[in-house]
Amino acid sequence: MFKRSTFALAMCALTLTACDEDTLAPEDGLSDLDVQFLALEIDAALGGVLDDYYATSANGPSGVEAQAAEPVTTTYSYDRTRECSAGGSMAIAGTGTRVVDREAGTVDVTGTGTRTRTDCARSRGDVTLTTNGTGVFSHERHWAVREATGTWTRTQSGDFDWTRSSGESGSCSYALTTTVDTGAGTASTTGTICGREIDRSASWDRGSRGG
Repeated sequence: MFKRSTFALAMCALTLTACDEDTLAPEDGLSDLDVQFLALEIDAALGGVLDDYYATSANGPSGVEAQAAEPVTTTYSYDRTRECSAGGSMAIAGTGTRVVDREAGTVDVTGTGTRTRTDCARSRGDVTLTTNGTGVFSHERHWAVREATGTWTRTQSGDFDWTRSSGESGSCSYALTTTVDTGAGTASTTGTICGREIDRSASWDRGSRGG
């Protein structure tokens, strides 16, 4: 999970415009800061739900001692809904595979899923952006002796309709990949959203057991 202290800095690190600029792009009615905000929210929202799930579920790094001596592979599914900060909701449903090696003390998970936004509203200062749409994602995570290890990834893509509180509206697509270096404590996100390129780096908090 990204540290709260890096949240604002991460927005400024996107390769769009300087953080003091907030002019509307004539082609779609979204400012560069709107796009930065949406990109950060899309990635952080998915990462946060997965963090919570693996930190609290038996399908995360917990319960290794209860497993058999030989590596054990299990499959599972989950379905979680989270309220958006300014109204509406986001639902995530997925399936995963968990491989536990008790002797090595390792847990490896891979998964895929879908995300649905229903009137999901979030505010940035005096601007509120509301989105509706669906997307797909995949991810992998690794733990050794219950500590995050190796490289974690999550890839997601989809489409959404958006409305801006000042009256503009439109549609966007996105394709983002986040790579977490658990040893270095960093995360990078690259891809595109609303026709614009994203290239962001931020600190990553390895203190979150789920991720």
